[in-house]
Amino acid sequence: MKTSIAHYYRRQGRDFVSGSTRSNIGLWVSTYWRAVGDSPDVGAEIVAALDAGEAAPPPDLQSRDMTMPWTDPMVNLAGVRSNKAWMTGTVAVFIERDDTTYAVERAKNDGKGFEGTGEQKVLVNPSTAELGAAVEAYLDLPSR
Repeated sequence: MKTSIAHYYRRQGRDFVSGSTRSNIGLWVSTYWRAVGDSPDVGAEIVAALDAGEAAPPPDLQSRDMTMPWTDPMVNLAGVRSNKAWMTGTVAVFIERDDTTYAVERAKNDGKGFEGTGEQKVLVNPSTAELGAAVEAYLDLPSR
């Protein structure tokens, strides 16, 4: 199993998840995204996003229009008009999976994008409930 990454977002009571695939030039590109329904199984949603990102073929960035903002799919899913509107009030958690080890990292929202804080919890072979609980713990913290 190769390394895979996902992002879990919460905005105004709604949850979203994305999974990424490493491109042909080594950059991570979101290739899976979805709005999560009411009362989600957060851990299962994250595993699905990680699996989908891992299974997707590597995007060819040399032939891709790089002018499209990375948030466009999320802007559309959230039903907002701009990246600024998407970022307003959105909380994010980064998840990286390497074989059976998961690193769950709190993200900082500067209004223009998300950046890892270095504050993370490492889980080895967690159940989806344990993974979901680790993500929820960071989603419930106040913004910094």
